[in-house]
Amino acid sequence: MEEFLPKIAEILEVEAVTPDFKFREIDEWDSLKGFSIIVLMEQDYGKEMSVETFLGCETVEDLAKFAGVA
Repeated sequence: MEEFLPKIAEILEVEAVTPDFKFREIDEWDSLKGFSIIVLMEQDYGKEMSVETFLGCETVEDLAKFAGVA
Protein backbone atom coordinates (compact mmCIF):
# COMPACT_ATOMS: atom_id res chain seq x y z
CA MET A 1 0.00 0.00 0.00
CA GLU A 2 2.96 2.30 0.70
CA GLU A 3 3.82 2.58 -3.00
CA PHE A 4 0.22 2.34 -4.19
CA LEU A 5 -1.15 5.49 -2.56
CA PRO A 6 1.28 7.92 -4.26
CA LYS A 7 0.58 6.33 -7.66
CA ILE A 8 -3.16 6.87 -7.23
CA ALA A 9 -2.58 10.41 -5.97
CA GLU A 10 -0.51 11.15 -9.06
CA ILE A 11 -3.22 9.87 -11.40
CA LEU A 12 -5.85 11.89 -9.55
CA GLU A 13 -3.60 14.97 -9.54
CA VAL A 14 -3.99 15.46 -5.79
CA GLU A 15 -1.32 15.88 -3.13
CA ALA A 16 -2.12 12.68 -1.23
CA VAL A 17 -4.81 10.05 -0.72
CA THR A 18 -5.80 7.80 2.17
CA PRO A 19 -7.36 4.34 1.97
CA ASP A 20 -10.84 5.72 2.69
CA PHE A 21 -10.52 8.44 0.02
CA LYS A 22 -13.52 8.35 -2.37
CA PHE A 23 -11.66 9.00 -5.59
CA ARG A 24 -14.66 9.80 -7.79
CA GLU A 25 -15.67 12.69 -5.52
CA ILE A 26 -12.81 14.98 -6.55
CA ASP A 27 -13.81 17.98 -8.63
CA GLU A 28 -11.35 17.03 -11.38
CA TRP A 29 -12.69 13.47 -11.81
CA ASP A 30 -13.05 12.34 -15.41
CA SER A 31 -13.08 9.11 -17.38
CA LEU A 32 -9.41 9.53 -18.36
CA LYS A 33 -8.41 9.23 -14.71
CA GLY A 34 -10.53 6.08 -14.47
CA PHE A 35 -8.89 4.62 -17.54
CA SER A 36 -5.47 5.49 -16.11
CA ILE A 37 -6.28 3.56 -12.93
CA ILE A 38 -7.35 0.53 -14.97
CA VAL A 39 -4.09 0.71 -16.94
CA LEU A 40 -2.08 1.05 -13.70
CA MET A 41 -3.67 -2.14 -12.39
CA GLU A 42 -2.55 -4.10 -15.43
CA GLN A 43 0.89 -2.58 -15.98
CA ASP A 44 2.08 -2.30 -12.37
CA TYR A 45 0.15 -5.10 -10.66
CA GLY A 46 -0.59 -7.59 -13.44
CA LYS A 47 -4.34 -7.41 -12.76
CA GLU A 48 -6.86 -7.05 -15.57
CA MET A 49 -9.63 -4.86 -14.22
CA SER A 50 -12.93 -4.83 -16.04
CA VAL A 51 -14.95 -1.64 -16.22
CA GLU A 52 -17.64 -3.38 -14.18
CA THR A 53 -15.14 -4.20 -11.42
CA PHE A 54 -13.76 -0.66 -11.51
CA LEU A 55 -17.23 0.82 -11.19
CA GLY A 56 -17.75 -1.34 -8.08
CA CYS A 57 -14.80 0.32 -6.36
CA GLU A 58 -15.64 3.38 -4.27
CA THR A 59 -12.48 4.03 -2.26
CA VAL A 60 -8.75 3.84 -2.77
CA GLU A 61 -8.77 0.85 -0.40
CA ASP A 62 -11.15 -0.97 -2.77
CA LEU A 63 -8.62 -0.40 -5.56
CA ALA A 64 -5.74 -1.53 -3.33
CA LYS A 65 -7.58 -4.73 -2.43
CA PHE A 66 -8.07 -5.49 -6.12
CA ALA A 67 -4.37 -4.83 -6.77
CA GLY A 68 -3.48 -7.15 -3.89
CA VAL A 69 -1.67 -4.53 -1.85
CA ALA A 70 -4.19 -3.90 0.95
